[in-house]
Amino acid sequence: MNYSEELRTFGQIISIAEKVYDSFPSIELHNQYLWGYELFKQILIRCKSIYKILPHSQLESNDEFCDLASVASLTRNLIEAYQMFYYLNIDKVDYEEAMLRFLLIELHHLAESEEISEFLGRKDVAQKYREEKRILREEIKNNRYYNSNHQNSIYKFISENNDLFYRKLKNQKGRCLTRKEINKRNIGNILGDRPLTEVFSDVSESAKIDIESGVKKFEAWDTYFSNHTHASPLSVIDMICENGGEDKNKHFFSVCIRHCDFYLGMSIFDIVELFKPHYFDINTAFPCQMRYIKKAVKLVN
Repeated sequence: MNYSEELRTFGQIISIAEKVYDSFPSIELHNQYLWGYELFKQILIRCKSIYKILPHSQLESNDEFCDLASVASLTRNLIEAYQMFYYLNIDKVDYEEAMLRFLLIELHHLAESEEISEFLGRKDVAQKYREEKRILREEIKNNRYYNSNHQNSIYKFISENNDLFYRKLKNQKGRCLTRKEINKRNIGNILGDRPLTEVFSDVSESAKIDIESGVKKFEAWDTYFSNHTHASPLSVIDMICENGGEDKNKHFFSVCIRHCDFYLGMSIFDIVELFKPHYFDINTAFPCQMRYIKKAVKLVN
């Protein structure tokens, strides 16, 4: 596809995601359903923000002022939102383990809030967060899943002393799976046990996909997006290239769009799968639009 087609397809997938979001009933949600609903909403918001600042979208028609760094940074943020969505809602774990993950995420939130309050000189607020942290840390140590599976390598750090535990919790952003492991599980989840021809319509029966190679590609693009987030020399040079009109095909903008298509398309399937036992079936709700979502959910080149 050329850039105009990519932009149009991205807009169509956003429209489908909005319809899926609007289809949820107005009821009180709890636990995984609440987190899934809110994270899906965040993913949709990121995509709408990205779409608005893409070249030749409804807001920006002048290539000279198109902001590749902002598009790439928001794309990186979108990816991280989806990884959290996968970690909390899609990865196949039982209820007790899911609750342990929720508790660790909440503890990370309290730890960050305490640190920010300390830097701002809000000692009273920091003390409140510190006490909430202490209570929640004990609750995590007494979690039934953790006590039955404390040798599980991804949770072993819980038993470390406070300094080491909180350092790892901060570095991992509250998650117990690395970005690489989530990417690996996600690719395996897409492929499943079915023949590739049932997953992708444009591959031969003899085709094979190397999951490790796919994970490395995701890592490479994560690094690329991160360079834009931190205004590195790579970011400045690519911005000059794009805004100076040297790249007529808008290659880097197209890369961002393909990542958005992939993660938003996956999110649509995932959120419907999460709510399917209770609410609706996507094939029945949106039969004529499924081809756009299926086109989006492919490994990013």
